[in-house]
Amino acid sequence: MKKQTIAYLAISIGLLIILFVVTMLRQQLPFWDEAYYLENLVLLENLGFTREFLLAYKGPAGPTYAWIHYILSPLTNLQTPYVRIVNTIFLALTVFVIYLTARTIDPSSKNNEVIALSAMSIPTVYTIAGMALTEMFSVFFLSVFIYLITYVYVKRKNLWILAVVAGIALSLAILGRQPLLMVLLALPIFFVSYEKKVILNQPFKRYGLFIGVTVLAALILPIFVFSIWGNIQPAAEASTGVGFEPKHLVLALGYSALHLCFINPTYFNFSKDISSWFELAGVLVVSVILNVFLLKVSFNPFAVIVSKILPEDLMSLYSIACGSLLASLGILFLYYFLKKQLTSYDKMSAFLSLGFLLIIATSIKVTHQFSARYVAQAFPLLILAAHYKREKLKTIHIITLVIGGILGMISLDNYFVD
Repeated sequence: MKKQTIAYLAISIGLLIILFVVTMLRQQLPFWDEAYYLENLVLLENLGFTREFLLAYKGPAGPTYAWIHYILSPLTNLQTPYVRIVNTIFLALTVFVIYLTARTIDPSSKNNEVIALSAMSIPTVYTIAGMALTEMFSVFFLSVFIYLITYVYVKRKNLWILAVVAGIALSLAILGRQPLLMVLLALPIFFVSYEKKVILNQPFKRYGLFIGVTVLAALILPIFVFSIWGNIQPAAEASTGVGFEPKHLVLALGYSALHLCFINPTYFNFSKDISSWFELAGVLVVSVILNVFLLKVSFNPFAVIVSKILPEDLMSLYSIACGSLLASLGILFLYYFLKKQLTSYDKMSAFLSLGFLLIIATSIKVTHQFSARYVAQAFPLLILAAHYKREKLKTIHIITLVIGGILGMISLDNYFVD
C-alpha cells in the first residue's frame, strides 16, 4: 500500500473518529430542526403508526426518522448526545456500504476504501452526521439500494429476495427524504440502446424483472403514506411551496461542483474533457450572464464567521461575489459532468450520475429556503460517479480531504456556537 493511500485512510478514519468524539461531547439539548422533528416521537408513542399519527406528523421530511429513533429509544432514551451519535454511526455504516458497492464495481481496485472514505471530505456531511437531523438515515438506505442494484447488475444474479430488500431500502429512504424518489427515474437508463457505441456490461435478460419487483417494493409504502397525506409531504408542512425557484437549482449545482472538488479534485482533466478553450469560455459567459441578469444568486458561506471579519457594508458585496462564483461553478459543473458521464457509454456510470442530478433537481421546487443538505442527501451517488473511472491517488486528494474535514467541523461547530 502506497504512502499516499495510507495517509488518506489514516486522515479520513481519524476525521470520522474525531466527529464521533466531538458529537459525544455535545451535551446541549436538542435545538433547531432537532427538537422540531423529535417531537414526532411523542406522537408515535401515543398514536402508534396510524393514520392519525401521519396526519399529525410535523415537518416536511417523512416518518423514517421517527421510526428509527423510536426503535433505538431504549438505547438512547431520546437524550443528547445519544440521539446525535446515531447519525454518526449511520454515516459509518453508509461509508461501509459505499465501499461494498465500489468493490462490486471494480474488485481489482486497490482504492475502494479511499473511495468510500472520501465521504469525509464533504463539509456538509459533518452537519447531517453530527446532529440529530433527518437526512442521514435516508442516505444510508439509499446507499443500500444502490449497492443491491449494482450487485445484481454486475454479478448477473437475479435473486428476488434482493429485489424486495432493495425496494424496501429505497422506500425507507423516500419516506425519510422524499426527493430520493427521483432516483427511480434513472433506472430506465439500463435499458437504453446506443447505436454507435458498445455499452459496457449489458443488462441480462431478467434484469428488467428484477428492477420491476424492486420498484414495486419501493413504492407500496410511500404510496400508502402519500395517499393519507394527499401529497408527498404533510399538507400542513408543504415546505416546497408553490411554483419554482431556479436559483435554488443553480445553488444545488454549485454545491455539487464544490462537493465534487473535495471528493475527487482530479475528476476533470481539462486537457481531455474540454474540447477547446472557446467551449469553456462560452459556457462561462453564459453562466455569468444568466446569474447577473436573470438568476441573481446571492450566497453567504460561513456568514457568521465572515461577518466578524468584514465590515457590515461589505457583506452584501461578499454575498453577490460568492453567489456569482457559485452560480458559474454550478452551470459549468452541469455541462461538463453530463458531457463526461453520459458520453462514457457505460450504463452504471450513467445511472449513478443521472440519479444524482435528478435528486438535486428537486431543489427547484424548494421555494422557502435553500440548504446544502439537499445536495448532501445524494452524496453516495456522487462519490461513486466521481470515482467510477479509477485514478491514482495524488497529494491533492489528501489536501482536499483535510480542507473539507476542517470546513465540515467548523460548520458543525458553528451551529452549536450560535
